[in-house]
Amino acid sequence: MADRFQSGGGAEAVDTRRYLAAVRRDLPLIGALAIGLAIFAVAVSMVLPKTYSATATVGFDLAQASAGDSAAQERNINTQKALVTQTLVLDAARQALDKEGIAVDQDTLRNVTTTEAVFGANLLDISSTSDEPRLSAAYANAIADAYVASTAGNQGSSLKSQIASLERSIDEAPSDEVKDSLRTRQDELYAQLATQINRVTLARAAVVPGGPDSPKPVRNGVLALFVGLFLGVLVALLRDQLRPRFTNQRDLAQFLELPVVATVPELGRRLGVRTAPATMRVEQEAYQSLSAALRLALPPGKPHVLMLTSSMHAEGKTTVATRVARLLASSGHKTLLISGDLRWPRLDALLHVEGRQGFSDLLAAEQAGTATPDRIAASIVEGSGRDRTSGGADVLPSGTMASDAARLLSSGSLEPLMDKIRALGYAYVIVDATPLLGLADAKLIARACDRVLVISRLERIAVPSAMDLRDELSRIGVPLLGLVVIGGVSEASPYYSGVKFVPPSAGSQPQGSPRVQNRD
Repeated sequence: MADRFQSGGGAEAVDTRRYLAAVRRDLPLIGALAIGLAIFAVAVSMVLPKTYSATATVGFDLAQASAGDSAAQERNINTQKALVTQTLVLDAARQALDKEGIAVDQDTLRNVTTTEAVFGANLLDISSTSDEPRLSAAYANAIADAYVASTAGNQGSSLKSQIASLERSIDEAPSDEVKDSLRTRQDELYAQLATQINRVTLARAAVVPGGPDSPKPVRNGVLALFVGLFLGVLVALLRDQLRPRFTNQRDLAQFLELPVVATVPELGRRLGVRTAPATMRVEQEAYQSLSAALRLALPPGKPHVLMLTSSMHAEGKTTVATRVARLLASSGHKTLLISGDLRWPRLDALLHVEGRQGFSDLLAAEQAGTATPDRIAASIVEGSGRDRTSGGADVLPSGTMASDAARLLSSGSLEPLMDKIRALGYAYVIVDATPLLGLADAKLIARACDRVLVISRLERIAVPSAMDLRDELSRIGVPLLGLVVIGGVSEASPYYSGVKFVPPSAGSQPQGSPRVQNRD
């Protein structure tokens, strides 16, 4: 089946158009998912408890490691990071905090403290978190101070121990040369002791944070928005894979084995974006072409009853029926528009004729033998003066809501009633019927009509629905006029651009170079 949908551009081009169409079709779902997830993330962030983070920075020297020995330097850095949370450091920090009136245990300090090396520098960032800003800074400073003091004390004790050992070795040296060598080493250790003690220093003390480190509602909302967009696109593509749709009107027409009578662009004003005037002109021309095609296929001279249907609801058949009826009436042909959807008469609300006697009442009257031509004419709302289009089509409302529309339509009164409507002298009778799938109404109405026109919206009809529609159309037993595709792609034309051709005047422009001027 996939091979049938490929047309000229190759599989990759078709798939790209298909994916883009799937995303465009589910834009409301994608937007709702992204915005909903962002709102949820912000709401959760607002109710979560706030935590504050403060950072103290210490510096250390790697002079003991060779400049080219990166492994030794890395080991030294990791050693310094590990020493920050050793028991002696945390205990000293706890004692210092206790003197300031802050009671905390070692485990708490260890859990709220993290150490990170600053990239490209011999620095360590010691960060502490707390639900109070003052405590986070106090924890970080106490640990940093304890770490600096502990490191200096450890280094000084080690060097002093080595010096004492050398002192004993000098006393026991067997010769003056050995004693001189040991004294030289001792002098070096004294010099190292003078400088090594201060190799770990506090570079920057922690300050009380001015705002919470977490949660961050704005950041979380933005991240959730992008995550929602990503998930929405994935859902749209998954839905398209599970329920594939058609990418253009040619594929749909070939699948249904129907000629495309007209292609109408999608005009919906989504998210407050107004339709471009050029697109509106394309739509107007599409309906003009449809009206002309109907007049050619069904020339005036005898009454023609045309039923409009679709595979499911919300495909645009009511809009098409209304526009076509108006155009036929404005062309000078007496036209009647019947609201044949007895279950959900959207046409009545669209034309403000709801609550009137109409089609269902005439069917009941025909069944009772009281549907006279005068009663039929009295149920019809004249279009002249009511419609905004001069010489608008007459309208037969759906009438009283029927409890069992299928039973009323199959009662045997439909065909005689349609014959009486034909006798009223209308050139065209347009019946806005129910969708074809899942309901018997349109199948029953079709047998009293001359032709059937199918309306399909590309973004609505999926391959399984198209398969069911094709099967129903093959069994309907009424000649099919063709297919009107809503949301199809139309080629751009200069005739829609709002400019007109002006013949060149002598000496003003070379021949073969047409000029255009704005209509306004």
